[in-house]
Amino acid sequence: MIPTNSIRDQLRATDESTQLTGLKRLKNTIIGHTDQKELLCTDDVINPLLSLLANGPLSVSLQASIVLGSFAHGSESTVQKLLRYPVIQTVITTINSVVCPDVGTNEVLSPSPELISSCLRILVTILQAQPAVGVIAQYPEIIDILTILLSGDDCPSDIVLQTCKLIPLLSPRKTASLTRLPSLAPYLLKRISNHMAQGGHRTQLVSRNSPLEAALSAVSQILTEKQARSVLELTASNVISINSKAPAFSESSNDFLLGLVHLTRADDIGIRLTAVELLSKLQNYASSPVQRDIIARNLLPTLVPMFDLLGTDPRVSLTLSYICRDNEKHASLAVEIGLVKKIITVLKAKDIASWKDREIIENNLYALAGIGIHRDSLRMEIVEAGALTYITNIISLKPAAESSSADISSIRKVKISACHVLRALSRSVALIRTSLASTDIVDGIVDLYTESEPSPELNDGIMSDESSFEVIEREQQREDQLEVRTAVMAAICNLILEFSPVQKTIFEKGALDLIIDGAHSDYASLRLNSIWALKHAIFEANRDTKSMALSKLEPSYLLRLCNDSIIEIQEQSLDFIRNFLCRNYQGVDYIFESIGKETLFELIEDKIDLHEQFPQVLTPAIYILVHIAAGTDEHRDIVAEQESVLSKLIPLMTHPLADVRTAIVWLIINLTWLEEPDNSPRREVCKIRAERLARLGFKDMLDKLSQDPTLDVRERTKTALYQFDELFGRGSSNYVVS
Repeated sequence: MIPTNSIRDQLRATDESTQLTGLKRLKNTIIGHTDQKELLCTDDVINPLLSLLANGPLSVSLQASIVLGSFAHGSESTVQKLLRYPVIQTVITTINSVVCPDVGTNEVLSPSPELISSCLRILVTILQAQPAVGVIAQYPEIIDILTILLSGDDCPSDIVLQTCKLIPLLSPRKTASLTRLPSLAPYLLKRISNHMAQGGHRTQLVSRNSPLEAALSAVSQILTEKQARSVLELTASNVISINSKAPAFSESSNDFLLGLVHLTRADDIGIRLTAVELLSKLQNYASSPVQRDIIARNLLPTLVPMFDLLGTDPRVSLTLSYICRDNEKHASLAVEIGLVKKIITVLKAKDIASWKDREIIENNLYALAGIGIHRDSLRMEIVEAGALTYITNIISLKPAAESSSADISSIRKVKISACHVLRALSRSVALIRTSLASTDIVDGIVDLYTESEPSPELNDGIMSDESSFEVIEREQQREDQLEVRTAVMAAICNLILEFSPVQKTIFEKGALDLIIDGAHSDYASLRLNSIWALKHAIFEANRDTKSMALSKLEPSYLLRLCNDSIIEIQEQSLDFIRNFLCRNYQGVDYIFESIGKETLFELIEDKIDLHEQFPQVLTPAIYILVHIAAGTDEHRDIVAEQESVLSKLIPLMTHPLADVRTAIVWLIINLTWLEEPDNSPRREVCKIRAERLARLGFKDMLDKLSQDPTLDVRERTKTALYQFDELFGRGSSNYVVS
């Protein structure tokens, strides 16, 4: 029988010797005995342990931390029990009291580095087993603690190692930049740079006990775009401090990059991998062709052998996904050397019903998505390797009734990555018409969307008995469910186009209502993907479907979307109006009535005014005018009367984007189009519109565009000039009425 009462009494004793005896007995009882850890994870044991850690003498605190660390290495259920107690809070408070014993001072390290290291190890172990997104929000002092630890030149290696391991665990990769974590990047970069300056890039000098691997991994996760560009812009003569309070990182950019390249040949495979991970992130922001070449030529050759050695290491496939996503050449090479088949082999070897391999499955799927995003031949390789059957099985898989919250979270993450592969594959018209024309895929993704509706309680406000940690966890659960819906909507986006064989099936499953519901979401990513899908859903749809979609979306809400704070949502919303009006002249009156004629033209003019700041909204705004002018003579007259709008298009006829120039010429063609050339009344009305356009300067600009470098612009311009000539007589210059 476990002597719980005896140990408890010793832990609660007042003298140090008895406390140490109790801790030693407890340590000997649980180390190597998983079942004993779960049995002893109770109030009688954990509460005294936390008290000794926080308030005991140094020797007692150290032993208490070691025992708590052993509990943290227990089973999943043991860790869940452990987290019912204020373990994270107590550990952080203990580190804080040791690192910063006096408020307002900057003393680095007390005489107990072993205690700091042990406490950091507890946090790392717990957060590896049970990721918790709310640590920084609940304990913001952790950033200050880590800053002090990393800034100490004489900080023991193990403390640096544990600090670097902890950083990526404090926030998910996608939200790290939204926290204070990036403020730690300069200290990490300085340590990496110092290591390389001391010759640490030489493969034989890289020790397996070095914190270098953890530092490389940490900085890869938290480095912001601005910081990455600063690193790349560094020169030997121009020292840039990435953070005003942080140390200046003075290594020249090319020397730093070359040092990272040398690390890709280190003896330690973990250092090679993390060096590639950081290089792949820097590659995104390299503006210099020399830098891009230095980075790119070393990534895939380093990573491929690692995939053969470490195919089950999720970091390898995640880094591969970044490299292939950001560089079509790398994606092509990956296919040529057979990586797609290797990825599928790894996936098929994993039991998708067992979520212990979640990270491996998820990241390998992301690697497929990164490869498939580029062109059809690469997408075909993925399909021919057998990926679709695997993906369909994942999307359709239901969690077991007894699944833990961690399992459910894992299932969501894997299904999200599967949806990203579907989205990449659906960029192929050929695949949409063949391999993706499967009701199983449609059933799977639509059911997944409806299953992922956030529970009503997740939308409630803070409950009186909830801790801030529980609130953050609840918010994260809601965000996870919204992320699933966002990924599903991304997968639906192309499958719902008019030429898709499964469009009808998607509509029959009620997807149009789901899309419109998503467009009303307060979650920006879901809102964007939903309005994008809705734009595709109504393209080439009949008039009734278009009108029903706009009615359900609500015209007033559509206007809000056109002015959304997210510019991509504005672009897709304007494209929705464009598609609504396309080949739907009756829809012009519907839009005028539901939105308001003046309101619509004011919206278009506003977008034209913003063309320098937000060029992506310019083309859809002009095409709305094009489609209105494709209606009746009355509609054309209404457009021609908008001289304030039209006059702003004149200087845009020399816009660097050919699409913009083409759109304006199409507008001129539609405004000067005469369906019945012999109809005198209509001809006269059309001539008046043409005279107005000539007076504004469109005819002169057309003459210049006849020599445009883009063939499509030249051909459209010929048509527009021909129509002017037909109205006024060939070669006539009498376009302006006095």
